Amino acid sequence: MSSGLLILSTILSSISATLITSSINESPYSIELRSVAGTQTPILGVAPKGCHVKLRRGAHALPKHLALRSVLGLDQDHIGRREEAEPVATVRLTGQSYIADVTVGDQEIPLLVDTGSADLWVAPATFVCLDENHNETSKEACNIPVYFEGTFSGGVAEDQYFSTSYDNGQYVYGEYGYESVTLGGITVPKQQIALASTGHFRAISGDYSGIMGLAFPAMTAARSGGNPQETVDNEEDAASYDPWFTSAVKQNLTEPIFSLALDIDGGGVFALGGAADVPIKGDFVSTPIVTFNLNKEDHSDAELTYYAFMTEDYIIAGKRLSDHSQWNTTDDDDDDDNAPDETSPGQNHHRRHPDIYPVIVDSGYPINILPPSLIKVLYSAFPTPPELVEIQDDGAVLFAAPCDTEVPSFGIQIGGHVFEQSPGDLLIASANVTVNGTAFCALGSQPGIEEAGALGVAFLSSVVAVFDIGASEMRFAQRDGDALGAGIAGGSSDHGNGTVGDGQGSIGGSSTGNMPAPPATSGVANTNAGGRLLPLWGFRF
Repeated sequence: MSSGLLILSTILSSISATLITSSINESPYSIELRSVAGTQTPILGVAPKGCHVKLRRGAHALPKHLALRSVLGLDQDHIGRREEAEPVATVRLTGQSYIADVTVGDQEIPLLVDTGSADLWVAPATFVCLDENHNETSKEACNIPVYFEGTFSGGVAEDQYFSTSYDNGQYVYGEYGYESVTLGGITVPKQQIALASTGHFRAISGDYSGIMGLAFPAMTAARSGGNPQETVDNEEDAASYDPWFTSAVKQNLTEPIFSLALDIDGGGVFALGGAADVPIKGDFVSTPIVTFNLNKEDHSDAELTYYAFMTEDYIIAGKRLSDHSQWNTTDDDDDDDNAPDETSPGQNHHRRHPDIYPVIVDSGYPINILPPSLIKVLYSAFPTPPELVEIQDDGAVLFAAPCDTEVPSFGIQIGGHVFEQSPGDLLIASANVTVNGTAFCALGSQPGIEEAGALGVAFLSSVVAVFDIGASEMRFAQRDGDALGAGIAGGSSDHGNGTVGDGQGSIGGSSTGNMPAPPATSGVANTNAGGRLLPLWGFRF
């Protein structure tokens, strides 16, 4: 590897405003976007064989930290909008998270792989499990399968501690220290990690013991100080350090690139140093990474946080988004002036072109979170309007449709190419509940806020996603559906006669075949108990 290999710190300081600078002031969410200058040419080869890591699917979704949930409209403000009679999905979908075995010290620990956070944290043998009232309870209640038996062999990190909060009120905190960490044959000998010694945290599926974050240093949950404490009402300054992938790059242990090839119904591949070596159709397309500064972030707007980029268009039922009448119709044109509107408080009713929406690529989200005006058009293409359904026993509410419904085609245009989502990505058979004798499956795309979105496993399962930090770009290629293996819900997509021109790919009007109704034992909830339809609160189709 050449001595001129990327040093990530140069990227973090080389911000350019040449691509786009956008501040959306009419919304309560302030988002600024800037392009980032790459420091080397793209790395186009596949990753070395020894740097491919097999992932297995966890039985429970990754809990998401509050900073990301806030910008996507999934925080308490979002929940409050439901109380004000607006249609809101709670989006705590169980079903897809991806686990890798990571060697910490000399112990193998199962960790969730997450591109939407940066810390590597594990639960130590001394972990104190708290209940929802912050009282100590038995460790069995936290359901963590493997505890780290060691201590920090490289010593404790001074004047910093780890503290993060998740949705549902979960949180963990503890000390930072130094330990060797190995993943994909690459060992960082003295990596800063967190031992989350205390927390209200439920590894519900009991198959992971912490999180392996792959985002940028500005996304770490570090705080300045020597007394670890909960994040809520914490006024201590945010801090930062080099997480595992950053350290591996700086120490010339890998090229500044990794990739994911996830399967929606089980497992996948994480590759370091190049693209995952899996079958694809066609070529890779690229799009620049942009900084994504949120109004609730503590970090500087001159630092990279999430892996974010700008989509170019969305193709629904064979038509571009801007060609759909629902997209071009404002709420002022609606005949029912008394019906509650679907936009969030503070958002105006103007339909913006989709290429101003930044989207975050987040392997920790099982579904896509997209602007409500876009979701409205997508849902309108279903033969029967989707309903808000209580999918899980814990009260999670999602838009869902009958599992045997015909689904419209849906594609996302990136780099001039339309990436189609499979029927199994649009209607997720593993997240189902039976209501009055009808099996409902959760939709793979749910509404968030108008200004931004996230592409989760429902998108990632159909592509190879390459995170090329050195070139400051994301690259995507369509997975070869014939090589994905059996088990993905739904039939094959039929392109039919719906074509999008300009050499930008084709996509049909609807899928052939219906989604099969899942058996009662296949979903995340007991399909014969607890499911109920909820009122739509004026979300108009």
